[in-house]
Amino acid sequence: QETGSVTEAGGVANGTAVTPNATGTLTSTDVDGTANAFTAVSTAATTIGGYGTYTMTAAGVWAYTLDNTNTAVQALTGSQTLTDTFNVTAADGTIQKVTVTINGTNDAAVISGTTTGAVTEAGGVANATAGTPTASGTLTSTDVDVTANAFTAVSTATASTGGYGTYTMTAAGVWSYTLNNSNTTVQALAASATLTDTFTVTAADGTAKVVTVTITGSNDAAVISGTNTGTVTEAGSNANGDGSVTAGTPSATAT
Repeated sequence: QETGSVTEAGGVANGTAVTPNATGTLTSTDVDGTANAFTAVSTAATTIGGYGTYTMTAAGVWAYTLDNTNTAVQALTGSQTLTDTFNVTAADGTIQKVTVTINGTNDAAVISGTTTGAVTEAGGVANATAGTPTASGTLTSTDVDVTANAFTAVSTATASTGGYGTYTMTAAGVWSYTLNNSNTTVQALAASATLTDTFTVTAADGTAKVVTVTITGSNDAAVISGTNTGTVTEAGSNANGDGSVTAGTPSATAT
């Protein structure tokens, strides 16, 4: 067997091991010497491409081990391949090339940066006190497979998971959240009471990250309505001069 295949480790910090090894057996027919006799390579030797190491037994069994720390190997995406080779020799010096195909795997992006934010509900009379309706932050993405700090853009304001606001995201990793002050749950918050809202953004390779926004309530002033005027009449003397008193209207009520 003159060919083999291995698969790069992937996931987060190469946590998905996949298939780092390949083996095969070669045969040698030589009328001048012993059949199936090869020059042994007992100590792991670097391949021609430098993407791994190999050993070879005198009986013709070769073994290849991928170097998952190699930057070219780690840069492979899930749809890319590399080819590595090494040479083995029969006992009489005849050289045989072995070819190994290295299959790439998606290395999950590591997302860091500002993953939390805070906003404050509008309050006062008819939300006249604006509060703090927006929050923003910047995320960074480290990914050996693709361009660093590349995200899936969300250019149109999109409803958050909780539905208390909307968010946008730039391809460079800048997110923005806007509170919906017309939301009844948001408006029902008392001063200092809180709600939590979330939304999910993704790096270019599909790795997801949740951003959490804390919503703090404000006092919404009560609106008082109804009859806020009344009329009363002063008590006075009888205009006929007979000494009687006119009581007037000393009180008024309303709802």
